[in-house]
Amino acid sequence: MDAAAWPYDDIPITSKVMLPDLAILDPVFTKSAPDFITADTGIDTLTHAIESHVSRDANEFSDSYALQAINLIFENLIPSFKDGKDLLRREKLQIASCMAGIAFNNSSLGINHSIAHAIGSKFHLSHGKCNGILLPYVMEYNMKDEASMKRYAEISRHMGFAFEDDHIAAHALIQSVILLKKALSIPKNLITAGIDRNKVIEYMDYLTGSAMKDMCTAGNPVKPTEQDLRGLILRLI
Repeated sequence: MDAAAWPYDDIPITSKVMLPDLAILDPVFTKSAPDFITADTGIDTLTHAIESHVSRDANEFSDSYALQAINLIFENLIPSFKDGKDLLRREKLQIASCMAGIAFNNSSLGINHSIAHAIGSKFHLSHGKCNGILLPYVMEYNMKDEASMKRYAEISRHMGFAFEDDHIAAHALIQSVILLKKALSIPKNLITAGIDRNKVIEYMDYLTGSAMKDMCTAGNPVKPTEQDLRGLILRLI
């Protein structure tokens, strides 16, 4: 197809040949990373793990990696953000990143990543920051599905929350994500990220169309319509 005829310029690509045979997890390599890079990549890892756990294709193998990655993120991301020289914390985050990658490569991701791909491409906002901005909104959207709510509740209980009610447990997880974002100085929405509201509205058709075509959308636990995605993006502005 002629590139000029294709309106979407943010097409994710994937292939088995792109998967590494070996991952070298050496925290020294990340020691000089500034705090905002630590925040963005850390919240991206959390999004990988959470989306993997609620994915349509989640399984016992992916779950085990996703849940442990989530624990490691919540235990080590804020301390590492505050003190980037703490190599033990950075090592734990590298392990979490690797485990979350294994998790979603054995299940799938969802619309959090689909929308983030589109927004990041159009407005040149870092991928991790896009995911972090979206995460609580997408979780709230997916909670209308009872099975998804139970999966979020599982994560919440795995983190140590003792709520028996699935709805309360799932909301505890969402609030934990919101508090984590605040501690990492990740914007609450696209406006606080410096993106013009009118520009988002101007490119709405592009954003929703691109997200609908994104390969990650098929893995989302709730099958979205383009109108659903439009509503989610409007919540960000």
